[in-house]
Amino acid sequence: MLATFMTVILLTCSCGQIKLEGGSKDVLSNEAIGPQRLFVAGIDRSKSYTIMDYVKELFAKLIQDAEPGTEFHFRWISHNSYSVEEFISQFALPSTPEIEASAFDVRANRNKRLAEAKFNADMGAIKEKEIAMIRGLSPVGSKYTDIYGFIAYAAELFENVPSRTEKRLYVASDLYDNVKHKIQPDLSGVHVICFAIEHNRSPEETRPIKDHWRGFFEAAGAASVQFQAAQIRR
Repeated sequence: MLATFMTVILLTCSCGQIKLEGGSKDVLSNEAIGPQRLFVAGIDRSKSYTIMDYVKELFAKLIQDAEPGTEFHFRWISHNSYSVEEFISQFALPSTPEIEASAFDVRANRNKRLAEAKFNADMGAIKEKEIAMIRGLSPVGSKYTDIYGFIAYAAELFENVPSRTEKRLYVASDLYDNVKHKIQPDLSGVHVICFAIEHNRSPEETRPIKDHWRGFFEAAGAASVQFQAAQIRR
């Protein structure tokens, strides 16, 4: 009597992303396809950074305005930012489907409208879930700030996507690193946005910090470097 043994592994494939059923941490999209855009964001949870609510709303808006085909990785900037324990969330928005229709094909046009409605609903559901997650974050304050560790982790993520992928690195921090890892990351083609910078110091103290990070990112090959101070109404 012949017995047939079958091992079934369920894979979920969505918008170029393959992962084991049940979810996983920091799994990049299938490299053969890759995301259209990869955004890696670090949120400073050190005790010296005091504008968390403002930062959460900035990232909520970033998610809300994101285009189809964008993949997000959110991480904490802490005393050990390179650690897997600093993972917050990773998700991908589906790419816009290619739906054929004809001006003379009533059925095809109806199917196109239904598919577009489902796509928009799926996009909206993902965004709503992830925005709620961001707004609900309540981190434990860290005594130290390891920005270099976060950058090292982000650089590894960027290395694993096709060159055609738009790459952005978001750093929400006061930019005061007091761990000082020595790294030489490859950020070729990455657009760096240092935003929600908390300016509690004088312009004379702030300028050298910005100059340092601009020089660091440009030496790493960044396509552009932007600094955006926090805009908070008191």
